[in-house]
Amino acid sequence: MSTEKEFDYQAYMRNLPRSDENASNPVKINRGPEERQKRWEAAKARNSQKDITTVAQFHARLAELDAEKKPFLYRGQSESDWPVNCSAARRLTGFATNPIENQLIDQLLIGYLEYLIGKARRRGFIPSDLGASTADLELMAHLQHQGAATGLIDFTRQPLAALWFACNESRDKDGAVYVLPHSETTEIKRRDVLKKKIQFFYEENGLWSWEPPAFGSRIVAQSSVFVFGIPAIPSPKMKKLTISAASKNSILGELETAYGINEEALFPDFSGYAVANSSKKAFEISRTIDYWKEHVDSVDGIEKARAYLSCGVAFSAIQEYEEAIGHYDKAICNDRQYAIAYNNRGIIKDELGQYDEAMADYDEAIRIDPQYATAYNNRGATKGKLGRHEEAMADYDKAIRITPQFAEAYNNRGVVKVKLSWYEEAIADFDAAICLDPQYADYYYNRGNAKGELGRHEEAIADYDEALRIDPQYVKARFNREIAKGKLHRPSPAK
Repeated sequence: MSTEKEFDYQAYMRNLPRSDENASNPVKINRGPEERQKRWEAAKARNSQKDITTVAQFHARLAELDAEKKPFLYRGQSESDWPVNCSAARRLTGFATNPIENQLIDQLLIGYLEYLIGKARRRGFIPSDLGASTADLELMAHLQHQGAATGLIDFTRQPLAALWFACNESRDKDGAVYVLPHSETTEIKRRDVLKKKIQFFYEENGLWSWEPPAFGSRIVAQSSVFVFGIPAIPSPKMKKLTISAASKNSILGELETAYGINEEALFPDFSGYAVANSSKKAFEISRTIDYWKEHVDSVDGIEKARAYLSCGVAFSAIQEYEEAIGHYDKAICNDRQYAIAYNNRGIIKDELGQYDEAMADYDEAIRIDPQYATAYNNRGATKGKLGRHEEAMADYDKAIRITPQFAEAYNNRGVVKVKLSWYEEAIADFDAAICLDPQYADYYYNRGNAKGELGRHEEAIADYDEALRIDPQYVKARFNREIAKGKLHRPSPAK
């Protein structure tokens, strides 16, 4: 449940405009206390409305906006306490959330933008579709498109696109959609204005807006409009709609399913596709299922078997085991010699407690490929669950002979040796597993157990410590460590 945010009066005062372009006299910064209090209360009231938790609620709040101020521009920010400032200002001040306190920021920004554009020209960094005479503003837009920190602030004509940006990152913090009446800006429509030097747009502390040409597909997809002319847009010019952190995931889901708005839709170019699929991005396994289900109808033979296998792997990952088995069945029907499909189906049947059927699948995988080390390892694990420890060790031995770097096989063999009370030999296997894969918490935990059985409690505690360093949520390691500590400090019985 979201709570009312404490209004930051100091930040609000810092972001007041230095001049009023609609008045003949400049706005005085040293206002009297009564006027400052009145403006503060008004801003606080604007910022204290209830947070938005659904797309429908977002639409309802948009409907409440003053129709006389339409059309609007929209900007989504993933953290509601961030100022609405340009990336160049953030770069100059050093922090994304640092209020712009430097009295020279206007001059610094102009100097920085002239440097950025001038150096790009000198180094010949002019896009191929632009000539040497391209306007400063056009070049700055291309630089921003490639990731440079510029004086442009991205807005969109599409409110749902802004809502997506407000929800996509910082999922544990409230986001915000800022609504700016287009009338608060001077829109650039004439080429002679567009071609003016960059400092022209930043000398008057006014707001400009420009809808760039479609030089990139994301410009079109996002209905982009650039707002610029000052380092940060003062809060009184905009309406702020706060998005509840607890509702970000559900809102993103609704935007995708109901409106088709997701990262790939908003960043449809090659670089956007690559970023959308980077290691930092969460991934829905169901997307691969949809892909392979479509693919399976367009291929035959081995490729069809591979498509069914990929579906089975995806269903396994989300623990829909019956679906996984069904797709592994289809993979095998299309290729009876598909060893990995038998092995994977065996894994699921083992997970479901169908040990005899799992053994039969592993047997078939090994018959097809006698050098399939993973199938030997998996069959050994199933035999261990059935108490057939000597047979299990034989399978682990085989897996290790085929693949001497098989850390999991060493660990599994060590576990069997602990059950047979062969503690020293088990420790040697755990040592080998740790040497091959030193970042796997289970190996340290298992070695700690073996050392504990030999009364080597200090060493056991060190292993449990390491397991917990790798995985702080490893409950069994924490529990066994406390037992080992108790045994370590227990007084010896009197003789």
